[in-house]
Amino acid sequence: MLISNRILGQYIARHVVVAILLVTFLVVSIDFLFALVREMRNIAPPFGMLDAIGYLLLTLPRRVVSMFPMTALLGSVVGLGSLTVHSELVVMRAAGLSYGAITRAALGGALILIVALAMLSEWVVPSTERFAGEVRAQWRQGVQSLQTQTGLWLKDEQRFIYIQSLNEAGDFQGFYSFEVGDEHNLESTSFVPKGHWAEDGWAFPVAYDTEFGESYIDASLDVDGNYITQMNSETFDIIVYNPRELSLQELQRYINYLDANDLDSSQAEFWFWQKLLQPLAILSMVFLAVQFIFGPLRSTSAGIRWLVAFVVGFVFYLLNEVLGPVVVVYHWWPWLGALFPSMLMLGIGLVLYSRLR
Repeated sequence: MLISNRILGQYIARHVVVAILLVTFLVVSIDFLFALVREMRNIAPPFGMLDAIGYLLLTLPRRVVSMFPMTALLGSVVGLGSLTVHSELVVMRAAGLSYGAITRAALGGALILIVALAMLSEWVVPSTERFAGEVRAQWRQGVQSLQTQTGLWLKDEQRFIYIQSLNEAGDFQGFYSFEVGDEHNLESTSFVPKGHWAEDGWAFPVAYDTEFGESYIDASLDVDGNYITQMNSETFDIIVYNPRELSLQELQRYINYLDANDLDSSQAEFWFWQKLLQPLAILSMVFLAVQFIFGPLRSTSAGIRWLVAFVVGFVFYLLNEVLGPVVVVYHWWPWLGALFPSMLMLGIGLVLYSRLR
């Protein structure tokens, strides 16, 4: 019987894995098509349709990772639902396979995908997202630049820095520096039209400096200079990208940078914990899917199963997106905000599971 149960468990796990992969492919493909429609508004020489498709293909790993908890729920419902339609789960239960064994089989299949997803999230997504950003900026502006509507703000000890345009190679335009004293009084300002990042600071061909004293203001011109900074090259590489696209190790370095400069790191900590706890989120969704199949969705049609799973998955996705700003505004513990959606889904699953036993 043990060998039989193991074979049945592998059969269930295989169905769950294949269904999750299929649903992930379908959902990400639909999202890709919608993104392509949105991107078509930006198509203009030299940025063409093939360029847009190439850029969006680079974003596929990130889309897979961000949507996987929802597609894991949908896929598990589809995979187990197909076994229910053909009464295979009924036969397995009659053969002595318990609810717990079926649940463990589904979770075991999900674990294989979680390992692959972790490697994708840590090693592939950061590289592809950075390359996608470089490619898109180059097509749109004709140069390799990273520019947002509000520019980039940095804090380096007592100096606040604003940069209008900065690219991944370290070339910048519109560099403004404001240095304050211990009593938060403005001591000096600097403006650099253009320059580049060096190993030990911001190098420039010319800078316009202004020093504010108690009874004077001194303006000067600095040529071929360098603003010394406490940031190293690794920190520089991190701060110019969207923190959500960073690996766990890079996020930790980003948090350390924010803490060292007395900046609020709660949002970055939330993203760190969200990424770290994603395996738990996926397992919670798969666990909930099993309880749906044996509980309230057992006698419903496939369409109803899909609809309920989609709604629950979408609610989970919204919670993950909303709790980030909530953590910052209400000063919650970041780990609690990242953990709450998974615990909510796991709690619902445990309630349903207790009724089945």
